[in-house]
Amino acid sequence: MVHNDRQTELTRELLGKLHPYVKGELVEALSSIKFIANMVSPDRKKAHQLERDKKGRIKVDIENPHILEDMDYFRPAALYFQEHKTYTHHYPSRHPNSEYQKFWKEERRRCIQGYTRESDGEWIPGTYYFYLNYSPIMTVVKLNQDDEDETDEFEIDFNFEDAEEAERVENFADVWDMDYLYFHYVEQAKRKGKYGTVLKTRGRGYSFKGGAVGAWVYHFFPKAKSYGIASESEYLVKDGLMNKTWDTIDWVDKHTPWKKRRVKDTETHKISGYKDLDSGTDKGFLSQVIAVTLKNAPEKARGKRG
Repeated sequence: MVHNDRQTELTRELLGKLHPYVKGELVEALSSIKFIANMVSPDRKKAHQLERDKKGRIKVDIENPHILEDMDYFRPAALYFQEHKTYTHHYPSRHPNSEYQKFWKEERRRCIQGYTRESDGEWIPGTYYFYLNYSPIMTVVKLNQDDEDETDEFEIDFNFEDAEEAERVENFADVWDMDYLYFHYVEQAKRKGKYGTVLKTRGRGYSFKGGAVGAWVYHFFPKAKSYGIASESEYLVKDGLMNKTWDTIDWVDKHTPWKKRRVKDTETHKISGYKDLDSGTDKGFLSQVIAVTLKNAPEKARGKRG
């Protein structure tokens, strides 16, 4: 069966070890779902083989994805923090030409505009750069294992007889094909003025991704609003989307110079800024993140733009 160097070769020996039902489902998926066929195609391209736009970035085809290579290039801040427990050792300075200010100015640019690797044109949107480097998530790590044996929360082992004890720890996200395609999908929809929809199983980290986007809006866009909307509050504020947003906001406020004062700070609504003591009005950045519970009344979301 055809494959590329990123896929496990489906040999007769391997297929023979699979349950007949699983084997049938696998073969059917490979032969009938075009996207999966593209992923395992021996003709699947790499970034340097793709056409580039006027900015020198590759044109990402989310229906026929290319092979991702050396993606730690897009996680420099996260990797540095993992090693040093800080994002930079430059001495804090307000001088615009200081190394400290230059570092954070460039990081802000990457978070807003995205980050491109000039050598092959590979790039990621700003939201994805922010998620990878400034939005820690909970990952699953096997206990009593070496670092190279760490597993991400997205890996699933169906061999329960050989299951190993593990725990969830705070860590930065690794690069996954589907995360890469998700953020590019959202970016393409946004630039075309379109909406987007994701159908997924549970446990794929989308509350972390959504939470990162809410924090991204809060920190970089003045007077902007970001909404988290669900049928019940437990899906927002009880280990839900908004919890992830608040955690990311707190992380950024603690570890970067992008900290914002808050004129409102509740579990459902945060507004950056400050209260003017003379006029009593709210001033400052005034970006907002708002949780909305519909309670089976979808009209509650009417008129909200963010």
